[in-house]
Amino acid sequence: MSRQPATPPRPPHRPREPVGSAARGDLRTSGRKLPRSERVFSPWRVNVPVPTVFITPNPWYGTGLEALFPGFVLVTLPDDPLLEGVERAGGRVFALARHTQRPPKEIVSTPQLLAHPHTRAFLETLPKESEVLLFKSTARSERLLREIGLRVSTPPPAVARRFENKVHFASMMAAHGLPHLPYAIVQSDDPRSGEAFIEHFGFPLVCQRGFGFGGRGTHLIADRSQWRRFLRDHPGSRVKLSPFVAGSTVTLNACVTGRGETFTSEPFLQITGHPALTTRMLGACGNDWEIPLDRATQEGIRQITRKVGRLLAQEGFRGFFGLDFLRDPDGNLCLIEINPRFTSSLPTHTTLQRLHGQVPLLVRHLAAFSGRPQPAEGGAAIGGGGLLILHNLEGVDVEVTGRIPSGIYDADLSLHRTGHTLDRGMGRDRFLVLAAPAGRRLTPDAECARIAMLASPTAGSGELTPMVERLVRSLYRRLALRPLPPRV
Repeated sequence: MSRQPATPPRPPHRPREPVGSAARGDLRTSGRKLPRSERVFSPWRVNVPVPTVFITPNPWYGTGLEALFPGFVLVTLPDDPLLEGVERAGGRVFALARHTQRPPKEIVSTPQLLAHPHTRAFLETLPKESEVLLFKSTARSERLLREIGLRVSTPPPAVARRFENKVHFASMMAAHGLPHLPYAIVQSDDPRSGEAFIEHFGFPLVCQRGFGFGGRGTHLIADRSQWRRFLRDHPGSRVKLSPFVAGSTVTLNACVTGRGETFTSEPFLQITGHPALTTRMLGACGNDWEIPLDRATQEGIRQITRKVGRLLAQEGFRGFFGLDFLRDPDGNLCLIEINPRFTSSLPTHTTLQRLHGQVPLLVRHLAAFSGRPQPAEGGAAIGGGGLLILHNLEGVDVEVTGRIPSGIYDADLSLHRTGHTLDRGMGRDRFLVLAAPAGRRLTPDAECARIAMLASPTAGSGELTPMVERLVRSLYRRLALRPLPPRV
């Protein structure tokens, strides 16, 4: 997700056995009894009668989700040590790297993971009525799953892609009266089409290509020379220009049913462009669920979200989505982006919802596809929580040489105990750390670690607290990233 920076840029039921048999793959859970503080969705753990299969090359997106469903199956690529935690908690794991001596290095996407013979052979053992979730759906992924006979509980990729296109979505916002920043659509081969806009607003400007995850398609253009360089480096591109506005990015997750009923989370802060976390000035690098927003602002965000939800439903979309808003220093809101899919905050946000007794949006997403009734609202507001996403800051490919076990850590980065997801027992003064395992190769600005917590990482300011920033720097040092020569 691309963002405006927070500050101006810096120069009780008995468990029921899920469907399945040894012949089709034993999907029975371990029967682990959850602590009372975590036993908040027992009806949903019981009443989903088929396996829930979550497919993603990155296992971090699927951790903790096994707490919701008794037949949870995570299909992923690397044999990450944290997968043992998912299995201990009752989930079943297929990691392609466990079944091949040398997994092909070219496998980086969901379609490539699904196309591998070992992955396909495993999926063919699953009950055909399994509910399959793709972190990010594509037409090829859905076709590969249909060939196996599995149904996908995600929105049509063509519809999702149309909304995700930042250039197209700008026109859609304007056409439906949604609050948005001024913008111009520019063809890079004809830069004169943006001259009037540049003359009117001046620099800096935000330039967005149609697609790009985590800020990869978003560029801050500081002056005329950078604009000329962008045009030269991106020939034939259709981009959106908008003025840079200082402020904070407020985001939320939501779920819309096929009839347009929209369920929303509380708004939370998007941490953007922090130099200790990412090299991208407009790159997303975390969230803070403890931000001061007045009721009028929260209700305004929800009204806009419900309007977007109805628009999505009219176009054939249903399920989970995220919205990003720019909140300027005067408190004005502009909708800047939609993510018509699961977002990177999914595992952390789902766990926070579960720990606060809320109905997780992932549960609502599956209900929207299965036809099961939506559960009644309940639970307490999320009073705090945070997620930080650390990226490779070295500017070149690196190899992780440090070994950092997944677990709950103290502020001095001493391991308190093992773990793979947030839980109430860790308190507000400890941190969940997930780090890339030793030996993994990372491209520039690739994700290398995550830190999740029950407290606020920014004290609501958008800037990391000194203690959290020290933790980030200590973790980065302990990863011991070794620069690698370029690939031949």
